[in-house]
Amino acid sequence: MNRIVLVSLICAMTLSCLLSAADAQRLPDTALPEHYKVTLAPNFESDSFAGDETIEVKVLQPTSSITLNAAEINFQDASITSGNQSQQAKVTTDPEKEMATLTWPSHYPPARPASTFVTPQT
Repeated sequence: MNRIVLVSLICAMTLSCLLSAADAQRLPDTALPEHYKVTLAPNFESDSFAGDETIEVKVLQPTSSITLNAAEINFQDASITSGNQSQQAKVTTDPEKEMATLTWPSHYPPARPASTFVTPQT
């Protein structure tokens, strides 16, 4: 009887882990982050921060958007730069999934190095 309970418990735990992994949020694989540069200036009185982030990415597929993890972040400004060309990005947030999508007017080709620059809203 104890073996049946133990096996049932192990099966339930394994199933639970598999279902959790299946429900995990995955970012699209259109670009691969290669380097992050983050500058933060916390304001402890207002429980907020100012700063910016530059993410160097390798574009893997032609794309006009990149999706980021963005829990509780409001964006003030976002752009993408490659070579000497820079484009402003429109930011669309999904608070439920804790993600933000940066979208710009034209596609970037694969393997072209690019940098995204974001400034959170304080």
